[in-house]
Amino acid sequence: RRLRPGMAALPIIVLYISTLFYQPLRSLLRPLLLRRVQYEESFIVSVQRLRHPVLDCAHQIIAQSCSIEFYITLLPSLFWAGEVRLARLLTLLMAMCLYVGNALKDTFCLPRP
Repeated sequence: RRLRPGMAALPIIVLYISTLFYQPLRSLLRPLLLRRVQYEESFIVSVQRLRHPVLDCAHQIIAQSCSIEFYITLLPSLFWAGEVRLARLLTLLMAMCLYVGNALKDTFCLPRP
């Protein structure tokens, strides 16, 4: 497939516009998000205090399914199984989620509970 005219310049335009709005957006949203994190922190701490072997096992499985190691084993397996389209879509999804998630973490610098 060929790119439409102007599509190659789109990332550069988005990058330029985002640098113009970065500081004002961060200074506007960070205090609101920080209050939200502090408000919900007590709930998160109370959930983390729950201890049970079944809950611990479920948490480990869920945490493992979000790790890089999981994707490193899953994505090549899909390619080898012939599911090329699904593997490409999942690769793009993983890349976008990593990029957007890290960009948001770097932008707002909120504490982790």
